Amino acid sequence: MGDLLVVFLSFLIIILLVMLKIDINIALFCGSALLILCFGGNAWSQILLKTIVDFNTLFLMITSFAIAVLAELYTKTQLITAFNTSLVSLLKKPSLVLSVIPAVLGLLPIAGGALFSAPVVKEVGERLGLEDNRLIFLNVWFRHVLFMIFPLGQSLLVASITTGYSLVELAAIQIPIAIFMVLVGFIFIPRSAFQSIKPASVELKGEFLKSSLPLLVAIFLSLILTKLIGIFGMPLGVFLGVITMFFVTKISFKVFTDVVKSKVVLSLTFSAFLIMLLQHAILDTGVKEILSNFFVNYQVPFFLLLTIIPGILSALTSSAITGIVMVVPLISLAHSLTLKEASILYVSSFLMYTISPTHLCLIYTARYFGTEIKGSYKYFLPSTVLIVVFLMLYFLIL
Repeated sequence: MGDLLVVFLSFLIIILLVMLKIDINIALFCGSALLILCFGGNAWSQILLKTIVDFNTLFLMITSFAIAVLAELYTKTQLITAFNTSLVSLLKKPSLVLSVIPAVLGLLPIAGGALFSAPVVKEVGERLGLEDNRLIFLNVWFRHVLFMIFPLGQSLLVASITTGYSLVELAAIQIPIAIFMVLVGFIFIPRSAFQSIKPASVELKGEFLKSSLPLLVAIFLSLILTKLIGIFGMPLGVFLGVITMFFVTKISFKVFTDVVKSKVVLSLTFSAFLIMLLQHAILDTGVKEILSNFFVNYQVPFFLLLTIIPGILSALTSSAITGIVMVVPLISLAHSLTLKEASILYVSSFLMYTISPTHLCLIYTARYFGTEIKGSYKYFLPSTVLIVVFLMLYFLIL
């Protein structure tokens, strides 16, 4: 029992430090260090080394760095303003900008990608007089809508592999949930945002092409190169988008180096490393076994294993994958998951991961807006409750 309390204490430390406005990097380091020191023993150096040499760590850091640089360059060169103006004119309605932009940019499955849509959401939201907390919610909420059904999403892929159901089966059964998630998001967009606006006084097509070209190059080349050469095709595609920025804006090398060395870029890159350190502190020590034994020895009810527990694990570790991979094996010991149950487990994990205070997308967005995370929960919590109610009714009908 003592070991279990230490595990929960480490997670509690992370959450409390974040809520107390302590830098997320310090919070993640403290939580990871406690787990490693208590359960890693003399193997702390091996755990650190595993984190450093892990391809996923390298991938996450490089990709986060590339996306952060591109996002900062968009801000420093004012290209984001031109992109926003022309795109709003193209979409005609601010409501579409607030929802479509985060959703489309969310196809870059990396936490730093939230920085792409945040400047657009902020500028449009300020025109509508929306508070920062609501804009943080909209940016994060709509960014994750497509991952309920997006077959290239890592969490859905892991759910498919661990539960034994195909990506198509899981995605298909979750289409109504994704649609309802969109509708819930629209509740918090004011009616004035649904009114058509006059086109901006710019050459629409030319301005949109120029301002969106680096972003489009980054997205499409990332997806194409990932298919061709593997996961590192994604950061390569983003770096090619950065190179495109040079041709579009003629930025100076000094501006570029200042962005690369900026506190925002370096901090976000280091956050990616610490997230992976936390995951290794769980998976490469006795923490996983401690939690597994607790669930088995205390005969945790099936409903909790299917919903609450994977949700809590995903929220605490800021990873939907954690809740899935740790709970599915436990359930499989005595029960064969149905497609409906597999979907419930996935949605529970994904929802709690989305609103987790250690979720990088939420952290990055709040940091960009220069405010705290906790204020956005007055939107996240009722929205999550609505999804849970819909989820129960939906599967009761099925």
